[in-house]
Amino acid sequence: MINISKSDINKLELIGHGGFGDVYKKGNLIYKLYRKVVPTGYWTYVKNPSLKYHPFKLRRLMNLDKKIIYSDLIKDVIFVDGKFGGVVNKYYDGLTLTFANLSFDERIRLSYGLLKSVRELVNNNIYPLDLKLDNVMAISGQAKLIDLDDYYTKVSLIQNPIFEKKCFSMLNTTIKAFLNEYNTFYNWDLHGQIEKVVLTNNCSFEEIINYLKYKSIKYSYVILSDESDVYSHIKLFRNSKYRILYAKKSYLSYSDLVDNIHKLNDIGIYIYDVVLKRKIDDFFENISYNEVFEVKGDSLVKKL
Repeated sequence: MINISKSDINKLELIGHGGFGDVYKKGNLIYKLYRKVVPTGYWTYVKNPSLKYHPFKLRRLMNLDKKIIYSDLIKDVIFVDGKFGGVVNKYYDGLTLTFANLSFDERIRLSYGLLKSVRELVNNNIYPLDLKLDNVMAISGQAKLIDLDDYYTKVSLIQNPIFEKKCFSMLNTTIKAFLNEYNTFYNWDLHGQIEKVVLTNNCSFEEIINYLKYKSIKYSYVILSDESDVYSHIKLFRNSKYRILYAKKSYLSYSDLVDNIHKLNDIGIYIYDVVLKRKIDDFFENISYNEVFEVKGDSLVKKL
């Protein structure tokens, strides 16, 4: 237990602000000091729920910190002028996760690390229920969860299926955001001809693993559009080792799109996905692939 006075706070180095408190640096530690009130909406505030002292939860987080390998919980608790005021964590110099400037393969690798961290926490009955990219940092090439002390982190002595379900639901949303899953124009699955692995809100740990394995597979792709000379390369388009992307013009209506894809289906060409023509490059920044070809006139040209 660390006891400080309000005047001592002014001697600390302020390095940031969190949802529930201000973050100060002291050596290789950070002091997270909770604010008295926190915003709940436009010009409305409530008493900070993290300021309520929960000795069982805090002691358990400190004790388990020595056991947990992949995440850092809390090192100590802080009392300011005799009242509970915050917690001590290890200091890291890193950035919160973002898919900008990171290759897709690197994002997959970090996603596996995040999954491993959350699985370890849940196995120890710790449930981070505020999982989002802002609460994950990339530290020396590893995904590291932060803010495991606040109101939204639940701790119990026995397994809690409700918390576990909610935790994995938030994990799946976080991973999909990190992989920029929502980048594609339309996930095409005409009559189930192309089977895709997707995550639902009620996904399990095993389903998230399968999803990451699926996203890691490196296929070769061929891009075609209305201008493509399909018949010159029909054998290639029918080859199961290629995934066929339909490059949609922005002005093409949905009904015309469906008609065009049905015509392709009639000659044995099945579309994996539909992407806006102007977003093709963005699409390939967010998948694993071997090679990418596009049809130009009667020629097949390697694009990536």
